Amino acid sequence: SITAKPRNAKQNTPAQRAFYNQREFCKYVDDAYLYIAKANAFQHEYGKAQQAIDQILLNYPNTETKADAQIWQGIIAGAEGDLIQYGSALGTASQLKGLSKKQAALLRAAWADYHIKKNDYSKAIENLEQAVFFETSKVDRNRYRYILGQLYLQTNKKQQAAATFHKVARSTSSYEMAFNAQLDEARSYTTGSTSDLKNILLK
Repeated sequence: SITAKPRNAKQNTPAQRAFYNQREFCKYVDDAYLYIAKANAFQHEYGKAQQAIDQILLNYPNTETKADAQIWQGIIAGAEGDLIQYGSALGTASQLKGLSKKQAALLRAAWADYHIKKNDYSKAIENLEQAVFFETSKVDRNRYRYILGQLYLQTNKKQQAAATFHKVARSTSSYEMAFNAQLDEARSYTTGSTSDLKNILLK
């Protein structure tokens, strides 16, 4: 952490004054708080995770990390079962400008999770389709596709489910995911040769 003000810093423009008056001059501190929040959330230490998120939203409101923090504030609330706070946090995040593709994908995936928790599968599907579109990571994109396939199956859209599971099975590098995707494709099977499907599963 670097909190000492820079010497002889110009303060002629609003941007220069904002830079001089900020609390922190190490650009990695807000990223560290975000990692702390995620790590605690993954360990179900939601109180500690929220404390780290609060640090970002309070002390680093003009950084790129703010959008991630706002989304994670919602995700943490959702994990604790507070759907009102979940929706409110995601609504605030949705108003932010200039989200990266990765942030947009995370936001859409969080909205999908919110709607799943409310048993509104049609809206969950709509948001998860957008998450797949925005996601830049092949691993995460396949994770979203797999859940999307499950939602299609849940809503009796078997043809779409089968096509989605087939795409996951062909594009993932994870044997476990490919194997399960093929099983779920079989569960979604409605037309075609059952012998071909049987041969794929036996192989």
